[in-house]
Amino acid sequence: MLDFEFKRYGNIGQLIFDGELTKERACELKVAIMVSLSNTDHLVVSLEKVSLIDDICACIFDIAQEKAEKLKKRIIFTGLKQAITYGLSGDAVSS
Repeated sequence: MLDFEFKRYGNIGQLIFDGELTKERACELKVAIMVSLSNTDHLVVSLEKVSLIDDICACIFDIAQEKAEKLKKRIIFTGLKQAITYGLSGDAVSS
């Protein structure tokens, strides 16, 4: 399950995720990031409560970072140390 919340503080937005970021939730992740980014100049993506990030969602983060740079905006990711990613091989890798 994936929950998320967007908060705005002036031109800074905070997108807080809770749960698992897996391919089943990739579409929700992409929409949440792109809508949040379009509503703010700087976006902080909080991943402290995320228990799992798979390769597909990690790629979405990379694409979002590239899109932000093109738009002259910033994305900052926090809490990655507590999240776990699974590679295509299925091996767990700490971020």
